[in-house]
Amino acid sequence: MPSKRLLKILFVEDLPSDAELAILELRKAGLRFEEMVVDTRDEFIKALREFSPDIVISDYMMPSYNGLKALVDAREFDPEIPFILYTGSMNEEIAVESLKAGADDYIIKDHPARLPFAVNEVLEMKLKEKEKRAGELLLKESEEKLQSIFSAAPVGIGLTVNRVLMEVNDTFCILTGYAWKELIGKSSEMVYVTNEEYESTGIEKYRQIAETGTGSVETRFKCKDGTILNVILSSAPLDKHDLLKGVTFTVLDITERSRTQDHNQYCAILTFET
Repeated sequence: MPSKRLLKILFVEDLPSDAELAILELRKAGLRFEEMVVDTRDEFIKALREFSPDIVISDYMMPSYNGLKALVDAREFDPEIPFILYTGSMNEEIAVESLKAGADDYIIKDHPARLPFAVNEVLEMKLKEKEKRAGELLLKESEEKLQSIFSAAPVGIGLTVNRVLMEVNDTFCILTGYAWKELIGKSSEMVYVTNEEYESTGIEKYRQIAETGTGSVETRFKCKDGTILNVILSSAPLDKHDLLKGVTFTVLDITERSRTQDHNQYCAILTFET
């Protein structure tokens, strides 16, 4: 609930005495606010635009307007505006209809002491919903940025849980020759040349992670067509205290570099022998 400025409460009420009673009850509870009271649709629409209320408290039945119509108008103006029905009588059918239409709460005028509690509760709920949506939006934006990086990266990237492949990018698929669906859910052992290299790489990688938080090992991968690649496998856990949450990895193909090094070493040997 806003704390550094007065709340703005818009009452839709045709009986001044009922509006005054509601206002008194809210002030008695310590709420600080400025109010506006209207009882026609034109006044209500104008107040939504110009008064910009934080919450609407509406009677259910009035001579020329009613609470459900006010609720529809309020939702069309701002789907998130808090809306409480405050009525002299409310049977179960009307209560269900009101809530289905989107009212956040309804209060019987015979129980005005409930009104301040309802106002605080609804405002608190709306604030939490807004914070949740903001958090979800930030998370979505972060995930989209991560996915963009994930897809465009020139190196293989993936995620394993207990050394089972849970996600890989397109570059990893191109690198190994496997389709995404052939890899996901399978043990990463399938891309190693031998079981021994799979085991030894895992031991060394997790030893480094335990010591420094990350691991980097030079190893060999076997592609779907049988081609052998020399790669640098770098890994980091999502949570260093719980490896079961997953380990992200990158794969850098250094096959050509290894071949060049081997060739240079071979030439150096020949030169020496000559």
